[in-house]
Amino acid sequence: MKKNSKDLVSIIMNCHNGEEFLEKSLKSIKEQTFKNWELIFWDNKSSDSSKKIFEKFKNKKMKYYRSKKFLNLHQARNEALKKILGKFICFLDVDDYWEKDKLLIQRNIFKNNENIDVCYGNVWIYNKNTILKKKIMTNKTLPSGYIFNDLINSYIVPLCSIMIKKKILTKNKIKFNEKYKIIGDFDLMARLSQKHKFFAVQKPIATYRVHGQNMFIKKRNTEIKELKSWLNNFQNKKKTINLSGLKKKILYLELLEKRRYLSFFKKIKKIYELKNYQNLFRLIVDTFFPEKFLRKFKFFS
Repeated sequence: MKKNSKDLVSIIMNCHNGEEFLEKSLKSIKEQTFKNWELIFWDNKSSDSSKKIFEKFKNKKMKYYRSKKFLNLHQARNEALKKILGKFICFLDVDDYWEKDKLLIQRNIFKNNENIDVCYGNVWIYNKNTILKKKIMTNKTLPSGYIFNDLINSYIVPLCSIMIKKKILTKNKIKFNEKYKIIGDFDLMARLSQKHKFFAVQKPIATYRVHGQNMFIKKRNTEIKELKSWLNNFQNKKKTINLSGLKKKILYLELLEKRRYLSFFKKIKKIYELKNYQNLFRLIVDTFFPEKFLRKFKFFS
C-alpha cells in the first residue's frame, strides 16, 4: 500500500448512459483541493459515449470497471464497493457534482472528530427548467450526532454529500439493500444512523441536479410501495419510535400520485389528514396546481 493510503478517499460513481452530465461530475472530482482519492467508475452497460468521456480525463486515480450485465442501481453500487482501497467512501452520481473543497472539509472533520462515522452536508438543488434554477436544500440547521429520529421523519442526507468510514460497512457487513429500486440510500442511512454518529456540514458541499430522468420522479409509485414495506418491517421491530413524519410523507406522495383523479372534496380531505405536514402551503399548491405549472414555477417533487 502507498504511504498515504490511510487517508485515501474512495469515490464510487455508477454510470448508465450518463453522457449528458458526466463530464461536469468527473471534473468536479479532478478539481478537488484534497488530492488523495481514487475513483471507482462503474460502467453499468452504457451504450452511449460515457466511456469516451471518461477516457478523456487520463487520470491514473480514475479506475474504470464495466459490468458484464446491467444491474439495478444498488447492485451496481455494491459491486463497486468491492473494488475500493480507501479508508473513507463517497458516492457521486453522474448527474451531480461537488464543490472544490468538499473532500477536504470532510476529511478534516474526521481528523478532528474520531468518534464521527458519517459526515454529510447541505447541497444545492439545481433544475434548469424552473425559473429559480438553483436553491439551497434547506435553510434549517442540519442535525449532528445520533440523527435517526430526524432522518426517519425528514430525510435530509443526500448521498452525494456523504463521506463514510469504510470500517463501519466492512466490520458490520453493511451494504445497500438490493431489493429496493428507489429508497436504497434512505434505507442505508437509516440503518447507519441507529448506531453511528453523524456530523453535518451546514453549507452546501455538492449540487444535486433535478431533471426529467431522475429515478424518484419517474417512479414515485414504486417509492410509495417501498416506503410502506420499509415502514411495516420497521414497525414490527421497534414499536416505540415516532414514525409520524415518515407516515405523512407517504400520504403526501400518494396525494401527488393520485391527485389528478381526486375530486375537489377528496383533495380537501387528504389535506386535512396531512394538516400538520411540515409545509402546509406547499402541500396546498402541489395539490391544486397543474403539474406543468409546478415544474416551471417551483421545484416539483
